[in-house]
Amino acid sequence: MCSGLPAEAIQAVIVICLLLVISGLVPRVTAPLHLYIAISIATGLTHIDGGESAAVVALVWISILCLFDRRWNGWASHAPTRVVVGDAPFWIGIPQAAAIALKVQCSVIYLHSATAKFGTEAWIDGSAIYYVTRMEMFGVSGTLAPLVLAITSIPVGSFFITYGVIASEILIAVLIWLPGRGRLIAVGISLALHASIIVLLGIGSFGLIMVGVVLAAAVAYETVANPRNSKTDYAPKIAATDRHQLSQSSASDGDATAIPR
Repeated sequence: MCSGLPAEAIQAVIVICLLLVISGLVPRVTAPLHLYIAISIATGLTHIDGGESAAVVALVWISILCLFDRRWNGWASHAPTRVVVGDAPFWIGIPQAAAIALKVQCSVIYLHSATAKFGTEAWIDGSAIYYVTRMEMFGVSGTLAPLVLAITSIPVGSFFITYGVIASEILIAVLIWLPGRGRLIAVGISLALHASIIVLLGIGSFGLIMVGVVLAAAVAYETVANPRNSKTDYAPKIAATDRHQLSQSSASDGDATAIPR
C-alpha cells in the first residue's frame, strides 16, 4: 500500500483511512477500503496469530453487505435501503448470503477450535489450562497471576476452566444462529472469553478481531439483509400503479353495469 512513500507516511494514510471507516461515512466506499487495508496488513506481517486472516475473510462479507447499503452514514438509526431495479429488488439474495457467510465463518472458527482440542491429551484430561498459564511465552502475568496460578494448580479448578473454554466456543458457534437474545448471548460469551485471554495471557489482536467477527455475524442480517428493515423504493410506484389500475377497473365496471335512461 503506497509502497513509494516513507513508512511514517503510509502509517498516517492508514490511520486516516481507518478513522473514515470508524466514522461510518458512505459504507459502500469505506468498507472496501477497510478490506484493502486489512489485506495489505495481513500480507505485510511476518508474525501473525490467525486473527488477520479471519479479519480479511470477514471483511469480504461485510464489504458485500455494505455495497447494498445506501446510507451516507452507517451509524444512522434508519434502516439501510436495498438496491432496486425497476419494480423489484435487485440481487437481494447477495447481501443475505453474505450475512449467512459471516455466521458460517464464525461457527467454523469456534467449532474447529473446540473440536481440535480433543486431539490433545491435556485438553481431554482437563489440565490444559494448567500448562497454558505457565508457558514461557504466553503464560499468565500481571497482578492476577498469583490468583490464576493458585486456582489452576488445583486439579478441579484447572478442569473446570479447561472445559469452560471448550464449552464457550461450542456455545458461540451454536448461539450465533439463534434469533434475538441468542446471538447477543454469543457476543457476550465471546467478549468474556477473549477479554480473559487478553488480560491474563496478553494475546490481544486475535481476541479483538474475533469479538468483532462475532458481533458482525450477530447483527449483519438484521441491520442490512433482512427485508423487513429495507426500504422498498419501488413500493410507492407499485402502489400508485395499483391505484390507477383499480380506478380504471372500477370505472369500466360502472360503465358496463349502468342502466340507460
